[in-house]
Amino acid sequence: NLEKFFTAPFFTQTDNFPRTDIYVDEQGSLNFELALAGFQKEDLTVSFEEGKLYLAGKKPEQDYEGRKYIQHKLSYRNFELSYIIPVQYNKAEPVACFENGILSVTFEKNKNEEKKQITIK
Repeated sequence: NLEKFFTAPFFTQTDNFPRTDIYVDEQGSLNFELALAGFQKEDLTVSFEEGKLYLAGKKPEQDYEGRKYIQHKLSYRNFELSYIIPVQYNKAEPVACFENGILSVTFEKNKNEEKKQITIK
């Protein structure tokens, strides 16, 4: 069950940054969506290696000298996340897209593989 897989304790984000949705769509593809307002495509890296998805964002420091905040809640922190991709998706080549402050990464489900009969020696 994928829901149990991604809610296991080692997938818990302690500070909820960035906000992330993980879901399976109607076609059976596994999707990750991260809300990254204020980031640019150039600030982000996405890689996939040995069954693990790595997501990172590094925002250049900005000088806010002279501002007198009444309220300050915007966060542009750097982040690094990694997810173990379930075996039914880990042979697919992920597709990443960044649009309107949302980073999307999609894995198609592996093609049906026939079971191979193994000869016992």
